[in-house]
Amino acid sequence: MMAYSIVHGGATPAFLSPLLYRILANPMQDLQLSIDDINDENFRKLITELNSAEDATAFQDALNKANELITMAGCLAVARLNKRTQLVTALTHFTVVGRVQQCIDQFCTGLGTLGVLEEVRQHSSVMQPLFCHQDVRLSAASVEAMFVKPIMSAIGSNRRFNEEIALSNWNDFLLDVEGIC
Repeated sequence: MMAYSIVHGGATPAFLSPLLYRILANPMQDLQLSIDDINDENFRKLITELNSAEDATAFQDALNKANELITMAGCLAVARLNKRTQLVTALTHFTVVGRVQQCIDQFCTGLGTLGVLEEVRQHSSVMQPLFCHQDVRLSAASVEAMFVKPIMSAIGSNRRFNEEIALSNWNDFLLDVEGIC
């Protein structure tokens, strides 16, 4: 659906996170993920505890708390203090990408329709604004440009007088709001 919308000049899905866009645009690239990339607060807390454990006792406590996550991720083999960095990296990758890999694959299949995915991968920097939110500061002129110029009543009529007052108030409102923001 998104591919059709993009190709035909419709609404763009400008709501993806930059991280998800990087995954779509560069699937073979080695992602450098950090614990901060984990959106799930509980998983982030468990992995942070593992990462910050300074001795064997603290590490074992963190392992016990994160046991379900470690099992889900298939990381039991690296659940050792001397492999802590490797464990944290694997859990972070699993939490951010691995759990949703099937969804990402399905999304890529949909974007492959009409060649959108190939264009994203070939021209990722050009296509990014279509997929990721861009903070654009609105101005009175840009908001005014969104609206079609009103068709006014005949000059000199009472209706035209009221329309001009309403239009003047609208323009004043836009300028006032622009000054506040």
